[in-house]
Amino acid sequence: MHLKKLVRKLRHYRFFEPLFYIGKSKNVKRYREIRKRLEKKDKAYTKDHPELIPLHKKLNRLKKKQMVEWESIVYCDGYFYQGYKRIGINGIKPTEERIEKYGIKEFFSKDRVALDIGSNAGFLTCYLSDFFEKVDGIELNPYLIEMGEATKKFLERENIEFISNDFIDHQFKSEYDVVFSLSNHHTIDGNLEMGFESYIKKIYEILGEDGILFFESHDIDGGDADLEGKFKIASKYFELVDHKMVRAFFDVDIDKLFAIFRRKKEKSESTSLDFSLEKARSKYHY
Repeated sequence: MHLKKLVRKLRHYRFFEPLFYIGKSKNVKRYREIRKRLEKKDKAYTKDHPELIPLHKKLNRLKKKQMVEWESIVYCDGYFYQGYKRIGINGIKPTEERIEKYGIKEFFSKDRVALDIGSNAGFLTCYLSDFFEKVDGIELNPYLIEMGEATKKFLERENIEFISNDFIDHQFKSEYDVVFSLSNHHTIDGNLEMGFESYIKKIYEILGEDGILFFESHDIDGGDADLEGKFKIASKYFELVDHKMVRAFFDVDIDKLFAIFRRKKEKSESTSLDFSLEKARSKYHY
């Protein structure tokens, strides 16, 4: 067996799994505890909702297959990063509660089209389809795309399209009213790293006039410690409407800064912005 295939195969077995995380995360043990607890809750939910059993089986098969075959990092110890109450999946970031924490439903409308960058298992995309005319989700990981497609099929949704591609390379054919960029301007696995201005500029180009960008940071004490500079770059293309910190759902995760931007009619070279990261880190309400 080829060495790479052997390594991926061994990762499927929990006994060997810690070997592949040494030095990569101090929270692996805690993630494992959370995963086990939430998987039990997911399974228990299907006892009262047996119609979900076939979907759960399919999602769990894809989850295991991803652990073996996907060559990049699999987040959350192989558990679901996103949750979705409607289908009985808890997740590290439960979608319904996540949207409530953001406090952004006033921007949702059935006559608007939305894009979810890095749509993961597609649960957020599917949830948003209740509130938008159409929602596209773009995701590089093919196993996550399959999960989204399975959920879309189960919910019998016609207003969702999953795009299996790299955001960097994809040529978007349509214009959007709303874009969700949730901890996705670069990724921990290194699969999306195009430079912040290139990333923001691309979003600007695919958003229609007065379009809205919902932006969630990474760790503001880590990879996004330079967020003040990033927001100055964004100010060439967008007006900062509001922002606040959003608390993590589990202690293993981190609080993140969430911001609402509105697209400028024309790009400017001015980077003047009334935003202080030091002040923002303590602001948990709009």
